[in-house]
Amino acid sequence: MGPLPDSQFSLVIAVTCIYFLYIGAWTVYSIYLGPLAKFPGPKLAAATLWYEFYYDVILRGQYEGLDQKLWKCASQSTLEL
Repeated sequence: MGPLPDSQFSLVIAVTCIYFLYIGAWTVYSIYLGPLAKFPGPKLAAATLWYEFYYDVILRGQYEGLDQKLWKCASQSTLEL
């Protein structure tokens, strides 16, 4: 297969740009406008579930201790708040 024609290449670039704009808009919404914006804590935890994944899987469940230490609230997933 040879290189993409200009029209297909432009379509790939357009779809990629739309995808990254969507991810960026969703992140801004989650951090500043979403339901978790009013809770204290790391903004990364409000923007994505990767923060919880890291503490649950990589650090083997230390996420619950972090909840109690930093946020002074019951241990809940970001989806449960």
